[in-house]
Amino acid sequence: MPSNPPSTPNRSAPFTTLIDVDGPLAAIVPQLLLECGSSLTEEQFTKWKLLETIEEVDGKETKNKAAKILSDWGFWAERLPVVEGAKEGIEAALKLGKIQIVTSPWLGCKSWGDARYHWLKKNFGIDSKLVKIGWDKSNV
Repeated sequence: MPSNPPSTPNRSAPFTTLIDVDGPLAAIVPQLLLECGSSLTEEQFTKWKLLETIEEVDGKETKNKAAKILSDWGFWAERLPVVEGAKEGIEAALKLGKIQIVTSPWLGCKSWGDARYHWLKKNFGIDSKLVKIGWDKSNV
């Protein structure tokens, strides 16, 4: 029987904290709603179908405006606000060991990856080597 069951972290081994970006670090929903003029509030989002939810409530014109915003490099790289307390959260995670940033791409923005790396470096000093882009975040 192992001395450390899987549910008990082994503090002698390197500890890596996996951190998602949209929500924990970047305030994507409130910024998008503000920029596209949606009547929705952040609390009304219960799923990550951003454009679908906006269209259901505000119609196709607002959805199209939101899609255009989401296709813009500047939205992802420059205009996303940092979530309050996120910098302190990163610092706390680094005290435990290493961090790994995990994030899913927004395919509607051709330069999204570059924008995401830029935003993380600018706001947190996080190098692109610490960022994993992919769809499956079931372990996060």
